[in-house]
Amino acid sequence: MTLHYEVMSTLEPSDGLIRLEELISPDLHLSLDGASRAATVGWGLFFTVLHQVEAMLYLHQKGCCFAAAPNRRTAVEYAVCLVWLADEGDHVIDVLNRRLRNNQIQLAKRLREASLTERFPQDAYQVLIDTVATELPPESDERLKFDQLLDEYGYSALKAYYHVESRFTHGSLTASQVFARDSDEGLLLAQRPLYQELVPCQQFGLMVLFDAMLAFNTLLVGNPWTEALIQVAADHGLPTRLPTRKGRP
Repeated sequence: MTLHYEVMSTLEPSDGLIRLEELISPDLHLSLDGASRAATVGWGLFFTVLHQVEAMLYLHQKGCCFAAAPNRRTAVEYAVCLVWLADEGDHVIDVLNRRLRNNQIQLAKRLREASLTERFPQDAYQVLIDTVATELPPESDERLKFDQLLDEYGYSALKAYYHVESRFTHGSLTASQVFARDSDEGLLLAQRPLYQELVPCQQFGLMVLFDAMLAFNTLLVGNPWTEALIQVAADHGLPTRLPTRKGRP
């Protein structure tokens, strides 16, 4: 199974990953316009993708790819969110703000129900209260739905992969069956997962990280990664054009 495009390259995915990581210099913050809401939010989204990919690759090195399902799933969510942000800018931030406020409302309710408000760090609780009280633009009624975004940006194969990872991430019989299944010889029990990666971890990491960097690059001053990304794309058979959203509500 592939993701949203076929990688055709004689180079190993590790080559592309190394080259992408070399672009993330210590002075990258100098390319960020602090007055841009999209760039500031994009910074956090991008580095979440990066750290999820790094965690996935670390587990891959340890032979624990099965345990990286939550990392792969989260990387997909943040990467497609970053593509969305690069495409629609401040509208996306309004949607994310509304979702954050709704989540904070639910958290405040749970804390009160569990009588934990006094135990919650006071500064963090104040941030929660301030967020709940924030007035938001009335026009940002769109809800954040990752399935919908994956469809609208043409990531149909990635959506299927995302759903598979969700079954390993949440409590289900799917995960249980990875360690126990029927065979011609009877019940087969294992202490290590009985399945192969749907997409090799390094290939997956390269594709998701590349798309995230392609999107984040458009939010940086001067688009500093453009030439390097074009070269990586040429060497690894990756597309250099970000998708645009189809069928926005």
